[in-house]
Amino acid sequence: MGTVQVAYDRERQLTLFRVNGEFSADDAMAVIEAYYAGEVTRLVLIDFSGADLSGITSDQLKKIAKMTSARALARKGGKTAYVLCGDLHFGLGRMAEALYDIENVPFEMRVFRQLKKAVAWLGFEDPKLFE
Repeated sequence: MGTVQVAYDRERQLTLFRVNGEFSADDAMAVIEAYYAGEVTRLVLIDFSGADLSGITSDQLKKIAKMTSARALARKGGKTAYVLCGDLHFGLGRMAEALYDIENVPFEMRVFRQLKKAVAWLGFEDPKLFE
């Protein structure tokens, strides 16, 4: 597993995840489980720009979407932004968006190639807050 750094901004109701290195579906499920067992915020930014997600399959993405859907009621009406670099990773993120829709995950999820755009979509003006 690569590294996952987590930061909370309680005032803004935001959790920031920074993922670096090789990251598997099992790693993702462990992070999701830990997040929903702890402090849940309305907004989440997951920066995968330094991660290698190439080992995650579409079947594993389906499991991740189902797992998230089963726990996500606590974030109803919230937003999650993924930042992904490269065509393969961006495509994986777009597939996750579709699967979250199919699973009726009760928060919005969008994929971005740039941190600045993800930050703006979450409603913040200064992307330096997240660097």
